[in-house]
Amino acid sequence: MTLSSPNSMPVKFCLLIALFFFSAAVPLQVQADDLREDSIVGQLPIDTPFLAVSRLHREQYEAIKSNPAIQKLIHLEAFQNQWNRRDKKKLQVTIEADEALEIEVEGDEKSVEVEVDVDTQNFDDFLKGLKKTEHGEEALAFLKDAASHEVFVYGDSSWVTMPKSFQFVINTMQRFSGSSSDLTDDEKAAKLLEKLKTLPIQQYLNIQLPNIVFGCQVEDEQRAQKLFGQLKESLEEQLENSDDEAVQAYRDSYQVQMVDGVEYLTIKIPGSWIPFYLIDRSQMTRNQEALLEFFLDGIRKRSFIMAFGVRDHSVLLSLGGDLKHLNRPTGEKRLIDHPHMAKLLEMADQKVTSITYLSEAMAQVGWNKERNLKGYENWAQEIRSQSEESEGIAKVISDQAAEDVVEFGRDLQQFQAKPGAHLGYSLMTPEGLDRVSYNWSEHPERDGSQPLTILDHVGGHPILVVAGRKAYRPEVYEFRSKWLTRTWWYINKGVLAFYPEGANERYIYAAILDQIRPHVIEFDRITRELFVPAFNDGQVALVIDAVDLRDEPNELIKEDFPTYPYLPQVGVIWGISDREKLVEACDGYRKALNQLLVKASVMSPDDTDPVVILKPTADEVEGGTLYHQDLKKMIAEGQNEIPILPVGVVSDNLAAITSDKNFAMKVLESNKLTIDSPIENIDQPMSCFSHVDLAKLWNLMEPYAKQGIEQQLKSEEINSDEAEISRAMWDVLKQLKSVSSTTVKEDDAWIQRSHIRFGEVEARESE
Repeated sequence: MTLSSPNSMPVKFCLLIALFFFSAAVPLQVQADDLREDSIVGQLPIDTPFLAVSRLHREQYEAIKSNPAIQKLIHLEAFQNQWNRRDKKKLQVTIEADEALEIEVEGDEKSVEVEVDVDTQNFDDFLKGLKKTEHGEEALAFLKDAASHEVFVYGDSSWVTMPKSFQFVINTMQRFSGSSSDLTDDEKAAKLLEKLKTLPIQQYLNIQLPNIVFGCQVEDEQRAQKLFGQLKESLEEQLENSDDEAVQAYRDSYQVQMVDGVEYLTIKIPGSWIPFYLIDRSQMTRNQEALLEFFLDGIRKRSFIMAFGVRDHSVLLSLGGDLKHLNRPTGEKRLIDHPHMAKLLEMADQKVTSITYLSEAMAQVGWNKERNLKGYENWAQEIRSQSEESEGIAKVISDQAAEDVVEFGRDLQQFQAKPGAHLGYSLMTPEGLDRVSYNWSEHPERDGSQPLTILDHVGGHPILVVAGRKAYRPEVYEFRSKWLTRTWWYINKGVLAFYPEGANERYIYAAILDQIRPHVIEFDRITRELFVPAFNDGQVALVIDAVDLRDEPNELIKEDFPTYPYLPQVGVIWGISDREKLVEACDGYRKALNQLLVKASVMSPDDTDPVVILKPTADEVEGGTLYHQDLKKMIAEGQNEIPILPVGVVSDNLAAITSDKNFAMKVLESNKLTIDSPIENIDQPMSCFSHVDLAKLWNLMEPYAKQGIEQQLKSEEINSDEAEISRAMWDVLKQLKSVSSTTVKEDDAWIQRSHIRFGEVEARESE
């Protein structure tokens, strides 16, 4: 394993920002963790469609910085030397002979190329330069303040009303156009214009640029207001005194406006500035041009407004079509009073570090079962219109496609689940970071009604396990099978249309289809009658582990892999409901595929023996059956590289494909999962579970990582200082201990709880 250079700019840049804004700052008083009063969530209207908040940056930074591994890294003399070293880069410069420089050139050369060292502009250089400006000290203090609390972005209700009104107008145009097929283009334009003028004016007023607000919270509102006033004076002075035409063009657009008692600096870009004169109208009829002007008049009345202000300890930058959303809500019309927010308020006394929210109205923008079906019907109508000019096979395909498009839309409706609201928040805990997400959408494909018993067969303590249970839905296969069959029909018709009548290729293609068709039908029968019903249980798990063969007591494993220090173990496990059907299905697939391979070899011009899938060796063991190839025999035959030979496992309640016999036996054993995680109850009913044991992964990788560092040092790819930093950075990486997640159904919401667990290492002197 090769670690990246400690001089890499991403590492230095991230650490530089953190150290500057927090280490050099005078300790600030942390805001009280009161979401109702101190968070932006308590200052937004209840119909806010989306919100993202990042909080408690200073506390998070202090928790990370206090880790012994981080402390060891940043106090290394080698790290300090690397940090303070100014970055330089080579820049190749071409100097022309006629420039005011004393250079010498040979013969008829007109220029010479030289390489010079150029100081790169680091972020700390920018900060030092800012500090020297007139209000630099206050600006830096403001940046530190702003970086310590909340940073957020949210939208207003226009994100919901605008798409709905826009879709309403578009649907009206589509319906009218479809019912006016006998009119000329000019008559259609005139009739459509009359129709559009009768629509409610509010539908047009709602079509504007949706408003979005970026902002942050500060503790020292007076300092923020002071800087705001200085910015206002500076802008007004520049607009008043500048002779630049570009600056003067914005003079009339700049205003200071009051919204809900708060002063905002605003720049308004009217829609009339858009160069509509570039639109080519030479081919338009009079009524078409009138219809175009109807829409352009509406655009000219719209504006893009950028507003900047300070309100209630918040610095806001608004972009959109108006400023009404900057009015503060009153009474119980705040977002924090929404029933969904009750889940968040239950955690208000803890350290909430981030919040995300998506309203039900926002999630359902563009979603409508009936409208979606109407779209397929309109698509079918277009196909029918085009098929009137077709003939022969092309017309047959078009006519059938028009019917199938509508039927496909109807079939697809049964799988269109209703979207709902989302709420997520993160908590800083003594062990690490917790994330909780609530999802009120419909998820008929999930099943969270039972515990995941498959976790008892993942080997006890794997590096990674991802398990879940899906609802048994045979209609999903029926839908796929039906439309794959229809698609195959179109492919066949297309191929026949490509070759002329009587062409030899048509007969060859038909002959191949006759040979394949019975086997495709057999595959479909086996899947429908045997394979799909065998997996009624719905559980599935992916497991990744590794065995250190030097410490492995199993002598058979050591004998099979005498030169391999580690044995990666991978398995995919399914819960099954009918063992006999699964075994019969797999054997049926093998036989049907072998028959197809034999036919393919007979039809092949090469005289070769057919490839046949051999029946695997079946070993009856305690708890089930192992299906495998003879690995020892392959090694005895002189194969130097160990091939990937999966081992199949079948028992009464599970089936698996694993990478080796040893892991297959673990799957059959009832070996309850044991993990080091904050998850309280793995035996509860749940839909999904995942866990990554990073501590175990680091332990496996550490000898190779340290060996790689020593090899780089020996080959002089890195120096002793860089090697020392790399060892310390490896200790930092080891602070990530595990990542776990569960998904359960409670009341009407799907809840996902995730845990990122950190740890500490003992600070020790560098080697």
